[in-house]
Amino acid sequence: MNFNNSSFLDDLSTTSLGASFNLPALRIRDAVGIALYLKWTGAGTDGTFKVQVSNDPQANLSTADSPANWIDLPGSNWIASGAGDNLWNIKDTYFPWIRLVFTRNSGTGTIVNASLTTKGYG
Repeated sequence: MNFNNSSFLDDLSTTSLGASFNLPALRIRDAVGIALYLKWTGAGTDGTFKVQVSNDPQANLSTADSPANWIDLPGSNWIASGAGDNLWNIKDTYFPWIRLVFTRNSGTGTIVNASLTTKGYG
């Protein structure tokens, strides 16, 4: 079984939470479990993070293709009220694509750290 730990937001570590956004799709391939960690600053942050997944087979890693069909992962909503962090520990990941979504209500903040750990085959 293989293990992979990557900071998938190195280039987005100063991403503002002053607007709603969808992060780019991440292909998790043969992972059977993932841990997604996110830390943000900002006393005025007010919004909701959630994990979305896709089973789209047509999107692939070697081109700019991205999944077109997304669904919210049940139970993944996390309300951000002020600075904080969260760890989504997701087992039985039988979908090939994942992304993080932020829906802003008000206020602002900044993402300061994010990492994705996968465990699986391949």
